[in-house]
Amino acid sequence: MQKSSFQFVHPGTFMSPSMTFSLRENVQANPIRRKALEALLKSTHLSYKPQALQTVHIDFGGKGQGHAECTKDGEMAVSAALLFWATGNADYARLSLSILKAWAHTNTTFGGDNAPLEAAWSVCSMARAAELLKHSKNTEIRSLWENMEPSFFSWLDGVISPLLKSLPVWRWQWNNWHTSMLCARMQIAILREDHREWQWSLETCKEIMKRCICNTHCQGEIIETQRDITHAQFLLGGLIQAPEMALHQGVDVYDPRLIQCTELHAQLLLKEVPMGLERKNIKTPYGYWAEPVFEIAYHHFGFRKNQPMPFTKKLLTTKRPDKVTFHWGGNTLTHAM
Repeated sequence: MQKSSFQFVHPGTFMSPSMTFSLRENVQANPIRRKALEALLKSTHLSYKPQALQTVHIDFGGKGQGHAECTKDGEMAVSAALLFWATGNADYARLSLSILKAWAHTNTTFGGDNAPLEAAWSVCSMARAAELLKHSKNTEIRSLWENMEPSFFSWLDGVISPLLKSLPVWRWQWNNWHTSMLCARMQIAILREDHREWQWSLETCKEIMKRCICNTHCQGEIIETQRDITHAQFLLGGLIQAPEMALHQGVDVYDPRLIQCTELHAQLLLKEVPMGLERKNIKTPYGYWAEPVFEIAYHHFGFRKNQPMPFTKKLLTTKRPDKVTFHWGGNTLTHAM
């Protein structure tokens, strides 16, 4: 088989290498990012202990054993890795590594009806943290990662990847599960320089864009919008984050319609009724809970493309800094302009 000519660039996350290497400098130069740094420092304690479980079994709705533990550890792993780059304090890198090591050495079973989604949420963050640690300029941190890399990859291969590649799930009608699983598989592909998985990720991303952005009289609607606002944001987060990761690998799969999707959902969270929707069709069983999915879209369309995004801009003025939630967020620190 002919080897792909594609070359991965590192560190490759929702930041480009240049964004990553200049993160500390950019944070200090930007008051909004400094505020995000202060908030992340307050929520990420160096005394934190990993909560890895030998057996995870999570059913629909997060019921069972492991939801809180694996999602919290994923959030803390990536938060600590970001803080390592933003401050230079290697203790945060060691915290992140301890979480990855705990799961690789402890967890042997990950099951339940909700397992593919839960694995995507937590392991996308863990793989992102690993990518940031693996390509650090700190020789001690790189050495610590190299020592644990075989066990972490073995855990991915034996426990996690079968869930992310579950054929029954991929045969479902597209929904928020698929964008989260796509983001996890894409981040793992970058971490492992897996060309086949990377190509699958790009092709699947394009297909998801086609299927999940609706062509209706309500411009910007996605297939989860009338289900409820929270799940719509889960879907939207993946539709934004996957193209951002790809962009920093030199591949542009952004769909220009995402600017309309982002604006529509920001408008909904501002408790306005967009033209083309009726209030009775706007479901808010979880309240007007704004997920941390808007900063990257605003950076891409509002800053890079210089497109007006009034609703997103207004929403962000009240929601900055965003938090790290599952595998989204932390982007006021990384992307705010």
